Amino acid sequence: MKQIFTALVIIAMAVSFSSCEKKIICECNCSCNNSNGGSDNNTGRPGNNDQNNGTDNDPNNGGNEDNGDYEIYNTTFTYGNAGYYGVYYEGQPENTSNWYIALADDDYDIDNWEGNGYNIILEIFAQGTDSSSLPAGTYTIEAFEKNEYSAGSLLHGFIAEDEENGEVPAGTWLFKGNEGIAGATSGEVKISVSGGQYTITYNLYDDEYMVNFKGSYKGPLTIYDGTEEVASAQAA
Repeated sequence: MKQIFTALVIIAMAVSFSSCEKKIICECNCSCNNSNGGSDNNTGRPGNNDQNNGTDNDPNNGGNEDNGDYEIYNTTFTYGNAGYYGVYYEGQPENTSNWYIALADDDYDIDNWEGNGYNIILEIFAQGTDSSSLPAGTYTIEAFEKNEYSAGSLLHGFIAEDEENGEVPAGTWLFKGNEGIAGATSGEVKISVSGGQYTITYNLYDDEYMVNFKGSYKGPLTIYDGTEEVASAQAA
């Protein structure tokens, strides 16, 4: 699922970049340079630039608010899945597990990564190696910064450099369709479970680009074993 999603985001970004190439000044919602080679109008994040930082005031999203210096996205999600990836990162402690959580609203299909709705990726590190159920707890970026990949930590959102595909979003991100709105630089995710029903709430900040994105999900989660995908990819 990680690999599939990244590939689709790359395709979406490629379309945006191709439209930028025809503009003298970067006016599209993507990361590109102006004709003088500068990037004063760009955030460097897919889907955003400083002149249009994801503000669309979508009434289906509860309305995006302007609370002081932060633009706020408050979303209630209706679909979710979670992938267990075990010890996925170099340097990750042996008795921890990496989980990749995808949540979406009614206008986005997380099974096929299609649609125009809001969706979020939350990447957490939990204690233990049980792949049958998403572990309850509170996960923070602060914990990650103190001890990378430690249990109870949330991977921040960032732009990763891929040798073949260039810049791609990684870690914890809010998206509209396949375009990134904000990558988390601070905040927390809370997960609880009762009788197979999960409650996930998050309150996250992109402190660099002044976006506060928060929301919730209540319901079942499709749990899959992502280590099988990794083994298959390595075998290929």
